Amino acid sequence: MEKTLWFTLYSDYRAGMNVYVYNRSSEDSENSEEENAPEDALDITFKLPKKNYRIFLINEYPSYNNEPIWYKDLPSKDECEKVYKKLFSQIHDCMPFKVTGYNSSYKEEGFYPKISEDIKLMSEIDIGTDIYGDGIYFLCVLDNEGNEIFTKLLSPLF
Repeated sequence: MEKTLWFTLYSDYRAGMNVYVYNRSSEDSENSEEENAPEDALDITFKLPKKNYRIFLINEYPSYNNEPIWYKDLPSKDECEKVYKKLFSQIHDCMPFKVTGYNSSYKEEGFYPKISEDIKLMSEIDIGTDIYGDGIYFLCVLDNEGNEIFTKLLSPLF
């Protein structure tokens, strides 16, 4: 089974760079509450796992590459979150940004925590590509029914 999603990147002064996910193409004329993807959105067709979850690594540039560059099947949402944290820590030598509050302009405040022991103990993850190259890398997790579990920016760190 397959599922197509559309992605756009945007920058918000409050939260920084983010990835927005759409379930509908720009041409979708169905009358619905869901928003259509912009015409320039990156569309990716994913092969869904037979059971549980699959985590996909996507490079936004060059946008003509409409396939994930790496994926891995995982048994639980918790395992998907751990793999995200491990990949993030392999690249940046810290954990993902932890929001501790908001300033008077509603801008996120926080810090990048040190790598936790459970993440340090995990084996290195070989994704088979140089993630320091061009483009913006992000992870998308889907379940076996095509539901998006989460989509998170991986690199670069803004």
